[in-house]
Amino acid sequence: MSTYPAIWYTSNTPQSTGETRCDMRRFLGTHAGSHGTGWRLKATAVPLATGIAFHKGQELIAEWILDWQRAANGAQLKELPLEVTAWAAGEAAARYVEKATAKGLLVTANDADAAGEQQRLIAEQATLIEGLIWTWALVRLPALLVNYRLIASEVEVGLMLDCTCGLGEGVADLATHRARHCAGIWNMGKPDQIWQSVFDNSYLYVQFKSWGSTSISKERKWEHARQLLVDMEAASRAFGAPIDSAVVDVSIKGWRGRERGAPDTEPKTQHSPLCYGYFDPGNPPLREPAWASSHKWQDDLGGNRSLPKTYGKVAVWDEANPMPAVRPGASRVESYIRQYFTAKQFGESVKVLGPFPRPQLRVPLGIKAIKAEERRWRADVEFLREQGAVMPGDPLVDDVIGRSWECTDYDGTPCEFQRVCNRHPGWEDPESMGMYERRRPHHAPEAAAVLALGVELPEDEEGVDDGE
Repeated sequence: MSTYPAIWYTSNTPQSTGETRCDMRRFLGTHAGSHGTGWRLKATAVPLATGIAFHKGQELIAEWILDWQRAANGAQLKELPLEVTAWAAGEAAARYVEKATAKGLLVTANDADAAGEQQRLIAEQATLIEGLIWTWALVRLPALLVNYRLIASEVEVGLMLDCTCGLGEGVADLATHRARHCAGIWNMGKPDQIWQSVFDNSYLYVQFKSWGSTSISKERKWEHARQLLVDMEAASRAFGAPIDSAVVDVSIKGWRGRERGAPDTEPKTQHSPLCYGYFDPGNPPLREPAWASSHKWQDDLGGNRSLPKTYGKVAVWDEANPMPAVRPGASRVESYIRQYFTAKQFGESVKVLGPFPRPQLRVPLGIKAIKAEERRWRADVEFLREQGAVMPGDPLVDDVIGRSWECTDYDGTPCEFQRVCNRHPGWEDPESMGMYERRRPHHAPEAAAVLALGVELPEDEEGVDDGE
């Protein structure tokens, strides 16, 4: 690649990676290589149900709502038909199954036992995706529909910093900046949904997250999150009206691992009532089969209750255990959630953080902070590119880009570039190691700019996680 895009593209992911994790991790994953977009690990196993896979169902629901509003001349939709939720949840799960199955066939081509475990994993994760979409649609969406009208879904927004074409930083029109040969800094964002109040026409920015569990520390960080601050400002400029507040809808997917004390030979499972329930096969005609979603609960008087021993823990998707349909055509997941989930479980399935008002005083400071950081990164990376030092094997890279040696995340996950920094064979050229491939930018503006220069990039995957 002899040239790079004139505009410097950045977003929250590389910014947070460099600031809170490791500069080298950002460089290798975002800027390195002759192609200029860094590398990512190849998917070498069946992907788990990730944020993007879950978001697909919410995106499909949003597309249906927007189509309905256009057909109804902007009228307010006050209730989503169950059939729409069923379609969106089923479609998102089916897309995951298709991709995961294709990956599983490559991984387990000659191992029947491994293939069987992969099929169980895929079924479990598809059930989780469908269940997350159903609980969000039943718990959270009704309140949004009653109070708001959907304006946009998954829309790319951005801020132009350090504008060089004279158009000015206040103009959030990337196409015009490009046409004027601007060489500024484009900060990219992608709000999940924008809603407008039917009472006072104020705007609400909704961000979706899926967490294994929640905690006070994880929740509190969002009040001052740069992602909300910057995306709210970018969206305000794009829509020509202030985005007044933001909320974060957190769906809880449960932790994944082995039961306490279980041997390493036991497979990991998703510890979520969305995936596993309790089934009593019954003893007809004396006792009919029965389902429950929780083994223990409290009765109306506060007493602790538990299921009889006739109930066993089973997979929701396992058709060996008959599931009565809640309506004609309902899937097992819909029937299970709508018939057996308790009020307590519904309340624990989705948590809303906020609303966080638009921080008027912090917006200019937040933008200046991004500008200062990205100016530094741009100067360092462009210096390395001018010297031809774009590979980790070049000694100049170590002189310019620092390392934190924080090689393991808080949850024990190793940095994806641990093998490169620890000088495993082939580290000088990550693609030669067989486990890395070029990163395809997640944001459309950056991907389009790089592809326009003739750079070959892999297709993106819906299974790529957006993090917790």
